[in-house]
Amino acid sequence: MSKRGAVTTTAIALSLLASPVAAGSGALFGEASRTASFADAVTARPGELSAIYFNPGALADLPRAMVTLSGHVGGLQLFFQRNGESEQDMSRLVGGWGVAAGTPLFGPWWLRAFRFGLALHVPAQHALKLRAPTRPDEPSFLMYGDRAERTALAACLSVRLFDRIGVGAGVSLTPTLNTPTLVSYQPGRGASAEDNVVVDLERELQIEASATFGVRAQVHERLALGFAYRQHVTTSAEGPNDVQAGSLLVDDRIDFYDFLEPDEMALGVAAFPHRDWSLSLDLVRSRWSQYRTIHNVTPRPGLSDVHNLRFGAEHRLLPSLALRFGYAFEPSPLPEQVADNNLLDGDRHVIAVGSGLDLRPLGWGPLRLDGHLRAHVMHSQQADKDVAQLSDADPEQAGTQIGNLGYPGFSAGGYVLEGGLTLTVFLGKSRAGGP
Repeated sequence: MSKRGAVTTTAIALSLLASPVAAGSGALFGEASRTASFADAVTARPGELSAIYFNPGALADLPRAMVTLSGHVGGLQLFFQRNGESEQDMSRLVGGWGVAAGTPLFGPWWLRAFRFGLALHVPAQHALKLRAPTRPDEPSFLMYGDRAERTALAACLSVRLFDRIGVGAGVSLTPTLNTPTLVSYQPGRGASAEDNVVVDLERELQIEASATFGVRAQVHERLALGFAYRQHVTTSAEGPNDVQAGSLLVDDRIDFYDFLEPDEMALGVAAFPHRDWSLSLDLVRSRWSQYRTIHNVTPRPGLSDVHNLRFGAEHRLLPSLALRFGYAFEPSPLPEQVADNNLLDGDRHVIAVGSGLDLRPLGWGPLRLDGHLRAHVMHSQQADKDVAQLSDADPEQAGTQIGNLGYPGFSAGGYVLEGGLTLTVFLGKSRAGGP
């Protein structure tokens, strides 16, 4: 089997697997609508199931048991254009569904201080998509690649301390795939040479855990602070890929690595200046310097750590109707792509709007319906290759040997439009805490 064939086999195998890693888990576009409306500025906001991923400490303010059902769809309008060539359209649609549940625990007084949450997000098309190109210089979008199509499972446990402080920890689960492959030739097995080729492909699904930790403190009735740490999330496929012909054995190896989320530390503040207004601001440090490509190598030059700024606001027009707005600026961690890699990204402005209709004051049942629309507007990316840093440029040979897919330079960019709906079902009686 050729290396290209091994790559294809692995990519197909991975696309058929469900990867455990949430409506509230932070899977790209998998947030509940209320969280998306705030542009994810929710680290210090209380009592929502999105806290399962964004800040487990905030789940301690969950006032009662609740379940959310979410759906979302997005259009990725992206392009890549090499200098002097026509534009390459890289647009596509993504979508998914999510369910999350959280509840105060029952029992003695000390157990009732705890909250437990569980969330699941499932993409519309692929349970998990991991595409491993044979060429390391193939253009690919850093933020909007396979990250948008993955199943996500997350859980957390939180506790309220001193009535004003919530502390929690959680875990996100992601799969790794061990794929030992042996290709051998057995003469006489079939009528043709192809029939004599035997492919022994074993698959063993293993699970890796990524930790989440958070604290939320209601320092004043009108002011809250939050801190959260989220460990990086990756998935991989690896294993020996051997070819045997008689006594001859050719060793090879599959080693694919999909970097989904970096380590993140978030600081948040939420203000409640009036009973009908709330504001939130988050500063998030994303450690993209640990990024590795799909072929499990550090790109050259490497990525940088970045700080994202997020803002969210909510205005309650009526007891049953709220309007929301969110904005975030997300600088790109990519340096200029002057060497072999052709990673695509640009600084992004995230603009979100949403609304929530609480049916309880209307007497229509213990339900709330939230919706959102969100746009990711990306600055155009420009790159000019440095011949001295290209591995396929040989100064000892005459002429140009460069075959890099981004040479001599390129531009890339685009925007993303997505939206969704979330239905929240409130269960049981309200307890102390919550918004």
